[in-house]
Amino acid sequence: MLTIRKFYVTSVVSAVVMCVGGLGCSGSSSPSSPSTTATTAAPATSSTTNGAPVINSVNVTPTFGVAALQEHAFTSGASDPDEDTLTYRWEDSAGVLLSEAASFNHTFGNLASTVTETITLTVQDADGLSTSSSVTVTAISLNGVWVAENRPSSRPGEHLFTVDLTMATGGAEDSLHGPTGLLTGTWQWPGTDIDSNPHQEISVIGPEGEPGTVWAKGDVIWRQKSLIGCPCADSFFTGSVNETGTVLAGEFNESGFNHETVRFVRP
Repeated sequence: MLTIRKFYVTSVVSAVVMCVGGLGCSGSSSPSSPSTTATTAAPATSSTTNGAPVINSVNVTPTFGVAALQEHAFTSGASDPDEDTLTYRWEDSAGVLLSEAASFNHTFGNLASTVTETITLTVQDADGLSTSSSVTVTAISLNGVWVAENRPSSRPGEHLFTVDLTMATGGAEDSLHGPTGLLTGTWQWPGTDIDSNPHQEISVIGPEGEPGTVWAKGDVIWRQKSLIGCPCADSFFTGSVNETGTVLAGEFNESGFNHETVRFVRP
């Protein structure tokens, strides 16, 4: 009778248990390496920033002229880095809209006094980004009082004289210099006569039916007729106003003032 010893069976069972627990009974007792999964990061999304429009040029021609007569050309050039559709807005110094075009022409109304306007162009893209740039233009008014800095006479006791001008539109069109305006007003010259008695000479500028003329660029000519204080012939003044609208210089002719230069300024 075959006898199986207990200690042998126990050894076999232990070996089987060890193989199962170690998962490696095929000639190796080392555990297998853990598997790894490679993760590829998603490419970063590129963020594009919308750029504001660029104003390449903004101009006004001419930069000055008599109000109500001179037409000013406002021009601009703009671009957008994203090729967006652009809108335009031109405003005067008070924020009043003048135009929504890239370029336009404008004539200022008849003014009580000379003004220098800052005209601002704002260019905006479809996303609301905008850029602004400005130009300045002087609209000259001849309306009001001008005082002579010198007198066209060497007689002692004479005082400086003044002219009070009023400009209106409706003058004839000048084929070379554009539209013209009409000038009327009064000329006053306080002084003393040859006997040192005070007196005052008064003339009308632009007798009825014969108003003076002013051109868009500021050239003027008028005839003045004596009303009080001087039984003299009519005089003629020819001159021009400067670019700032502050000086009116020229000369008188006739009635003893032949080629007498005079310079008027605002009081």
